[in-house]
Amino acid sequence: MMLATRLRAPDSPGNEGSTTCPGPDLRAVRYPAPVVDRWPVGPLAEAAGIPTGSDGWASNLARRVGVDRRNVHRWVHDGLSYIRADEAAVALGLHPALVWPGWSPTLHGGAHGHTTHSDR
Repeated sequence: MMLATRLRAPDSPGNEGSTTCPGPDLRAVRYPAPVVDRWPVGPLAEAAGIPTGSDGWASNLARRVGVDRRNVHRWVHDGLSYIRADEAAVALGLHPALVWPGWSPTLHGGAHGHTTHSDR
């Protein structure tokens, strides 16, 4: 279904009054899907040298990356957002691509990436 936009035509001979001009059908416009990738916590723990099965591993990882233990447990369930993954890797002194081999700033918003989920 085409949407119509009512425009007021200039008052000139043969062009008086209003006329209907077709507008864009906004349902046909395809926008790129937002990036919603989440990064698993396992590779982060491995990069920190903390086996995920060990006692207190979440507390140890939390201490190493500067977050609360509850955040690490949330990351186990939900994964890390792009921004949190970047911050956590940097807190370990690593580039995220060294922790997660599929990391690509151009695919995930670069330094200005956004997330709608708070995981901090």
